[in-house]
Amino acid sequence: MNLGEMIDDVYSQLRSIENFNQKPIIDIINYWYKYLSSQFLFDETLVTDTMIWSASDTNKKDVSSVLTNWRGEPKFVKSGDKEWARRTVLEIYKRRIDNDEYFDGMFCYAIQGIYIITVSDVGDATSVEVTHFKRPDALSAYSDEPLMPEEFHSAITDKVVSTAWSEVRAADPRAWARKQRTPEEQDAERRFADTWSKMMRRLNKERQVIHVMEMSPVMKAVADRQWSRR
Repeated sequence: MNLGEMIDDVYSQLRSIENFNQKPIIDIINYWYKYLSSQFLFDETLVTDTMIWSASDTNKKDVSSVLTNWRGEPKFVKSGDKEWARRTVLEIYKRRIDNDEYFDGMFCYAIQGIYIITVSDVGDATSVEVTHFKRPDALSAYSDEPLMPEEFHSAITDKVVSTAWSEVRAADPRAWARKQRTPEEQDAERRFADTWSKMMRRLNKERQVIHVMEMSPVMKAVADRQWSRR
């Protein structure tokens, strides 16, 4: 569903609302599109950029200006054929103190705002490839389509419809009327909630996040002892 089709869909559900022009509808569409994009990391927004890590960057690089619409969520970071391992900011600083660059043979990094930080300095002029979820551009041309699975486009229009009816209700001078949600508003909210649940189920199914915890010496000793008894 492109922007033009989304506008038509919204208008078809707001026929009884007077003086609701197209410009606010486009703004509301982009508002909820931005909101949904911030809540869900869709593979449709993945992009791969290559940047050069120079000696002046040392172990912290501002990547906001060199990566496409950086939103701070990489999927893969690698140099050459070596993939880097993502860790927490605290672990990165701990590794710096211990002078421990690697975990299972992988170079470690963390995300700190607009920066990628590493344990130690990256070699001068190192080519680093980053596959990341970009922040989608606002929809402007009628042919523009949201960068999310098409089956979920209706979540945007449903939220726009419920928002429009909510604004009309809030502007009603009658106190009792401001509290009465119209059937159209309730139906749009119900459809939005259903689509939200579908998006959550899909992402939970497709994106399995494995948190790797490095064993402390005590934990490792216990695990080795248990393994030797098998």
